[in-house]
Amino acid sequence: MKQSVEMLDSQVETILKHLKSDMEIFEIGCYAGKLTTAMAKRCKRVFAVDPFISNYDKNDDIYGEDMSKIKSIFSKAIKPFNNIIFFNHTSEYVLKYQRGLVKCLEANNQAPEQINGIILDGDHSSKGIAIDKEWIKYIKDGGLIIIHDYCDLFSAIKKFVDEELIGKYLQIDQEQSLIIFKKERI
Repeated sequence: MKQSVEMLDSQVETILKHLKSDMEIFEIGCYAGKLTTAMAKRCKRVFAVDPFISNYDKNDDIYGEDMSKIKSIFSKAIKPFNNIIFFNHTSEYVLKYQRGLVKCLEANNQAPEQINGIILDGDHSSKGIAIDKEWIKYIKDGGLIIIHDYCDLFSAIKKFVDEELIGKYLQIDQEQSLIIFKKERI
């Protein structure tokens, strides 16, 4: 059984109710930009990371889709927003070159003052999660850790959340396969 990659409207609304106008959010895994653009309307800035790789997970309903078409839809969706900074790279690449990335953003007066939250909805594999979770250390205390696809179908995500987030950070919301934590040790 495949899981829908597109966030439900109720999940988008659940995220939005926790966001404030001064927040800067990193989103890993953007798909067509539904959440990206909704956050851009609410937040100071959204840093969107997605390499638009095809066929990386057979459980996702996008398996077999032409991701160049999805990237085109995403690009059109974000075009009206000057507060979305898009990186067409893997999370690993952006993380590896984070210092250079920050310097580049600073040169263009676009560096984040602080990362107020992260949405992890990228590579669902154990390797992908191991890379993406490294971003958590860059989130300010009290910031948000938002995970999409927390369900049995995506066992690596479920294991990560169950073993590394639940009981360590404060869970503040959940809407179906979406779970939200505050970066606050409990």
